[in-house]
Amino acid sequence: DSVRTVSEPFQAARALAQDGREDRGAPERGMRSEDTVCMAASDKKKHHFVPQFLLRNFTDAAGQLEVWRLDESPPYRSTATDLAHRNHGHTLILPNRPPNPNLFEDWMGEIESAASDVVRRLTERPRDKLGAEDKDVLAWFLSLQWSRHRHLLGSVRGETETNNDGVSYDGGEKAATSAVLMATMFPLFSAWRIRQDLDSRPKDRWNSVVSDLHQLQWSVLRYKAPSLVVSDNIVCISGVADGETHRAPTAAWLAHGVGITFWNCARVTVPLTPSMGLLLTRESPCYKMKCTDFNQYTVFNSRE
Repeated sequence: DSVRTVSEPFQAARALAQDGREDRGAPERGMRSEDTVCMAASDKKKHHFVPQFLLRNFTDAAGQLEVWRLDESPPYRSTATDLAHRNHGHTLILPNRPPNPNLFEDWMGEIESAASDVVRRLTERPRDKLGAEDKDVLAWFLSLQWSRHRHLLGSVRGETETNNDGVSYDGGEKAATSAVLMATMFPLFSAWRIRQDLDSRPKDRWNSVVSDLHQLQWSVLRYKAPSLVVSDNIVCISGVADGETHRAPTAAWLAHGVGITFWNCARVTVPLTPSMGLLLTRESPCYKMKCTDFNQYTVFNSRE
């Protein structure tokens, strides 16, 4: 769906930038034209696709993480600031307009801030249960994480370039990535902002990933000692649900999240801290999983 709809938000954003009108594709109570054309006083450069608040949960006393890359390069140590980011990776690029490095970052920050509050409370109050509003906030956060991952953006960008969907990517790879971000982020943030507005149209506050996640059973897994690892992809899908089919080359690929998606996977795991993670399953809530199994899904779903 993202591949087919890239040109629509791209053209809408272009028109918006040229004449300042409201984006007709966004709900009245969602995005505003001034959100798109305004520049913040301080431009952001490092755009994180894994938020720093979550990476910092896994740092040691020196504020660093030990990093192991899939390309078999030697492990190294780094801070959360210098990991899981691309310089200007979320910059909005429109024809005949200066690049806007802040718009998407500010919008993403709204969801990240809400998710950070939930994770912090669950960490500080281990007896607290995951409430309905907590689940909703985290579902939107996971949708954001899934939508902005560099592997997914690169795959969709490649498909749009191959299919030549009528989008002109003047400016190279960053402009192409910006077009894909517009296709995913405009609808996501519009829906996020009006998700609790019952006067809005249901389709305007709907998000496919959020809808699929709400169909699953949520559990918070807590480990007695720091045991979990984090990767460039924190939304880890694995297995295939009973009665569903998959498109993986072989069943072994299912543990890597290949050939499945949210509506047909068996489970979703999300590391939140070294001693706490989310487990979403099809059956009744499950509060047990070996940390080695949890970490395996995290490592197998990593792409960098």
